[in-house]
Amino acid sequence: MLLSGLLGALAVYLLRRLVRAEPVDEKARWRVRAGPAMRLFALFTLPLAGFVTYAALHAATDQRLWAAGVTAFFWVAAGILIYTAFFVSITYDEAGLTYQSPLAGKRRFSWARLRGGGYSAFLGSYFLIFDRKKVWISELMDGSEALIAFAGEKFEAGR
Repeated sequence: MLLSGLLGALAVYLLRRLVRAEPVDEKARWRVRAGPAMRLFALFTLPLAGFVTYAALHAATDQRLWAAGVTAFFWVAAGILIYTAFFVSITYDEAGLTYQSPLAGKRRFSWARLRGGGYSAFLGSYFLIFDRKKVWISELMDGSEALIAFAGEKFEAGR
């Protein structure tokens, strides 16, 4: 168990080292998205969740509830990672930010409506608050740090 935890920590450390700091420049618009490292890591979570499921099926009777909870956590985490890595796209420019995903659709947010933001260490994600809507940006997405810095400048300029 300790070895798997250390390997997981090492994988996340290496993944964070492979994240590009700068977004993709697309003619005065910048794109923040999952890079190849995040996509590969997201795909790796599927067989990992499968292995955890296999191990949970062989748990002792008194540990089945705990094993089911751990299994559910792994499948939810794998789903969130795959969704973020392959289906979420964020672009921004001087006027605002556009967030696009299958569940949320395409939404445009003006920097003038930016009310603040923050960081969730538990989720490993930044968030920006536009009026009352939170936009989540994974720290594993290429260009996320540059977007947060840019948003900070826009927030300070709008005060």
